[in-house]
Amino acid sequence: MITEMPQVKETGRYQLTEAARLMQCDRRTLLKYAAAFKQAPQLNPVSQRPYFRGRQLLRIWRAIM
Repeated sequence: MITEMPQVKETGRYQLTEAARLMQCDRRTLLKYAAAFKQAPQLNPVSQRPYFRGRQLLRIWRAIM
């Protein structure tokens, strides 16, 4: 997991793979942290792919640190 605050926009949308890359962890690890801290990813209405908002990633990062 990244030790410095991830460089994300709070209103930005990050697909699962991109969010995991920004947080420097595996996708499954990110989903486990998200579930533990009640930050479930949202689903894109068109493609049905999960994504995180930037503020969700920051909340996960703050909870871990």
